[in-house]
Amino acid sequence: AMIGLVVGNFIYLIYSLSLLGYLSGTLYDDRTDGSVLFWRSLPEAKAVKARRLEGGPRPTVGQTLKDSFMEFRTMLPILRDRTVLLTGIAGFVAIYYLYIALTWTPSYLYHTEHVGIAISGVLASIPPFAAIAGQFFFGHISDRFGRKRTMIATLVLMAVSLFVLVWLARMGTIPLIIGLALMGFLLWGFYPVAYAYLADTHDETTRAKALGTMNTIEYFGSWFAPPVAGAIIDHWGYSWVWYHVAIMLVVAAVILAVWLPRVEQWQAAKAH
Repeated sequence: AMIGLVVGNFIYLIYSLSLLGYLSGTLYDDRTDGSVLFWRSLPEAKAVKARRLEGGPRPTVGQTLKDSFMEFRTMLPILRDRTVLLTGIAGFVAIYYLYIALTWTPSYLYHTEHVGIAISGVLASIPPFAAIAGQFFFGHISDRFGRKRTMIATLVLMAVSLFVLVWLARMGTIPLIIGLALMGFLLWGFYPVAYAYLADTHDETTRAKALGTMNTIEYFGSWFAPPVAGAIIDHWGYSWVWYHVAIMLVVAAVILAVWLPRVEQWQAAKAH
């Protein structure tokens, strides 16, 4: 029964997340620019838009949804766009880390650092609070030094922060608070930069679908994180939860460094 429940929820998650992410992007792009399909070439999309600007009827919401459902079976070609695929993979790791931090940090503080339940809840609220500054900071940095460099740096620093957290947690309450604040400051820094990267590499006819598809890929991490972390805790302890996430973050950073094009490179390639 438990296996059936897990499999059923997993199938539902795949369907709902991918469908909603895709449809929301398709609906937005279609209603604003007349492009129904993400994988439609840019000249085709512009031609459709031009015809509608000349007086052609704009699709209704119902027609757009109908077209999207009919074409949903051919969604896989979206993944040929490596900017979407690679940022989605990195986002998967980042949100995997996020959900482990949200679900297991209070338990980690209680069982490993012997912090009371009430205090552990207060301490676990430090990372989201520190994230406010982190998102602003990394957004500013990416505007100055580039999206790709900032995303890679954010992933690497998140990995480093996990080792620092384990080390600081053994030194007392104040170092622990510093470690949690550092974790939160870095934890949410990836997302605004990734979204800005996709916005820079896609025009108005494909931008929303690119973001919706990336969100579809990354949110699988939120499903896997809690049970995988629980299994690791049962077998190897809390430290290995942080260590295995750190390894995943480094791997994601390497993938972006090797295969993800810079915004300027992508725009130049599309221009030709």
